[in-house]
Amino acid sequence: MTIELTPAKEHPQFALIVERCTHDLFEAHGIEVTRQAAGRDEYRQGSCGIVRIAGKHCELTLLLMCHRGLLRRTHPGRVLMRDWVGELANQLAGRIKRGLWNHGAGLVYQTTPAVVDAKHIRMDAEGPSSMAPLHFVANHYPAVVLIDGFLDGELSLKPQDVEPYIAEGGLVML
Repeated sequence: MTIELTPAKEHPQFALIVERCTHDLFEAHGIEVTRQAAGRDEYRQGSCGIVRIAGKHCELTLLLMCHRGLLRRTHPGRVLMRDWVGELANQLAGRIKRGLWNHGAGLVYQTTPAVVDAKHIRMDAEGPSSMAPLHFVANHYPAVVLIDGFLDGELSLKPQDVEPYIAEGGLVML
């Protein structure tokens, strides 16, 4: 059986899963986000966490860029600020991973996050891209989730009765 991978941005249901997971992430930290773009320079005033999500039905790279004001607002005070965006990206990847499982994607793995200064990330590259950006604003501070990669073209990403359904914080024994 051959799986045909297509760009993640071509799956409209996937964008809805990522949006819901992003709302859930910031809500868990006491922040309400709205879907809204900010000026390009605003995104460069922070950091970017990068996590890879992969499995039989996907090959994705998730980038979460947050303005330093938003990072300060959510920071728990127990980790370095630079590491915090990596942890937020990791938490978002976990939510997306769980969402993919609950929508029939099967077992998905994620990597340890990497962190870079957001000023080194270009969102204006020329040419075709498989990148699917979702822009958010919280407390006047921007955040953007960029998903680069591919999903199984046959994956419907509709909620399914998956056994076991994974709730946040849940555990699956394989």
